[in-house]
Amino acid sequence: MLKALEPIVSAVLLVSIVLVASAAVSIWYIGFVNKTVKGEAAGITESIECGQAGIDFDSARGRGIRWDFSGPRTGDYLDVWLSNTGSVNLYGFSFEVLAEQNGNLEIFIFSPENDATIVNPLKPGQSRLFRAKMTDDVSGMMKSIRVLNSICRKLVIEKVF
Repeated sequence: MLKALEPIVSAVLLVSIVLVASAAVSIWYIGFVNKTVKGEAAGITESIECGQAGIDFDSARGRGIRWDFSGPRTGDYLDVWLSNTGSVNLYGFSFEVLAEQNGNLEIFIFSPENDATIVNPLKPGQSRLFRAKMTDDVSGMMKSIRVLNSICRKLVIEKVF
């Protein structure tokens, strides 16, 4: 004949199962909340820093841009003078060049040979010459240049020719 568990034993087992399940859910919930709060805090910090960022072509250097795309790739150059007009350090620049070549518009993206880094940033109020690494042969007429920033993606300046 089959015998059921004593009521006290079944009550202890039930309480034990509930406690273990609630502990597992609590641990998961605490981790979830911490991850969410840290992610939002990082986004807020980035928004504040990028909101205080500003960049412009250094007008003390004429247009702030000098280039020659007439020769072979090894003779081409693109110099960009940038001035940090914001109140935070900036680094991680790249240049997007729109050029007309043989009747077609083409986009080229170059990084500077001497890019600002987190260790050596472009500081507020500072101007610096950046020379592009000419990885493509650009011949023809430059139509525009955009300076992009990998840290503050909304920080973009453009000059149209």
